[in-house]
Amino acid sequence: MLDDRVPVPAAAAAAAPRRAAVVRIPAAAGDRLGRAGAALVWGAARAMATSLGSAAAPASSRFAPPWDALVGRWIDRGEGGAIRGIVTFAYALDGQMLVRRGALVPQEQGLHADLMLITPAPDGRGADGLYHDSEGHVIAYAATWTDDGRGLDLVSEALAGAPSYRLAWRFDDPDTLRVAFDFAAAGGGALARHAEGVLRRAHPER
Repeated sequence: MLDDRVPVPAAAAAAAPRRAAVVRIPAAAGDRLGRAGAALVWGAARAMATSLGSAAAPASSRFAPPWDALVGRWIDRGEGGAIRGIVTFAYALDGQMLVRRGALVPQEQGLHADLMLITPAPDGRGADGLYHDSEGHVIAYAATWTDDGRGLDLVSEALAGAPSYRLAWRFDDPDTLRVAFDFAAAGGGALARHAEGVLRRAHPER
């Protein structure tokens, strides 16, 4: 798993990305709230997500069909098959919002949980995603599907003096989702691969 205590230069200069599909945001000055503010914002975000409710098959939806492929429960396994992360996608508000929740199986670094509230653009294909996590990060993403409908790119809002982030989700098949996470520290610099991994759909009967 990613250790958010790793200094930014060391993380950025890593020769190879970490192998994980559910990851912590790297440490970066200025992109994380203080402890009190983080607790307040995270609590509000969790309460909002809980109050929204969820539905796998909404009666009406503003999302284009490619989004439906994400809905469900996904597992990130480490070496030996041990579960190290869990991700769920569920529609809320009768298809007006998609809620993504993620969690790392607690290890020596302690609990990590995150969620993203995704709202569709007028065309239903693009979307805005607001990411929150239990460590106080709040990141605004713009999401765009690839032309073939098998990949989704999420790029963080450009803010002066703030780090930059990019997520890429790619379907190998309906039950296999490849995840890549790129990061650039505050102050500029090119995005570099920080982590990549594979999520596999969890079927209820398995």
